[in-house]
Amino acid sequence: MPPPKLWISLWIIGTFGGSILGTTLAFCIGPLIKPLTYDQFYLQFIIFGACLGLIQWIAALKSIVNGLAWTLATIVASVLTLAALVYANSHQFIAPILDYYNLGCLSNSCDSYKLHETWFMGTAVIVIIISLSTALPTGIVLLRYSSRIYMWVLGIVIASAAGILAYVAYAVSFRGILADLFYIALLGPLIIAIISAPFAYITLQKPAKLRH
Repeated sequence: MPPPKLWISLWIIGTFGGSILGTTLAFCIGPLIKPLTYDQFYLQFIIFGACLGLIQWIAALKSIVNGLAWTLATIVASVLTLAALVYANSHQFIAPILDYYNLGCLSNSCDSYKLHETWFMGTAVIVIIISLSTALPTGIVLLRYSSRIYMWVLGIVIASAAGILAYVAYAVSFRGILADLFYIALLGPLIIAIISAPFAYITLQKPAKLRH
């Protein structure tokens, strides 16, 4: 592996760049499905996962893990995340997080959000869903290459929690479609990339003995 600072920088670039490319292509290709159904969202998540995994591999993992296995793992993680969130939401397992309200004027500038009293429970459930959905398929791949898989799982949990909590705080302060797109496409992926980077590096510092 390259020196720590260089590899961590490559991981951040790969994760951030893959997220931007995946989000852009997902928003461009997904709506082509007519009529709009859940199939559109699953296609978008497949595209996102494929772009994320491929760019991560090219930037930081090319000499470490199998590219096809890693890309398939990130695709599975993306689809699992969507399926689990849809299931949990449809069965009301996710408590309300934000309340929408309008002060009474007709302008969109009056639209706002405030924290619901159950925001912590709702956030915790989402973090658990995202963490498990991501850690399972990617962890299976990394088990072949690392004996510190627990650091990868810990990093995913911390990065997921930071990303969701940051969005909750962001949504209370900023509103509108453009603000949401800015967080989803840029700020959120950057936060997750930066926080996950040292955990990914530590995970891959102690290789496991390959099983042939």
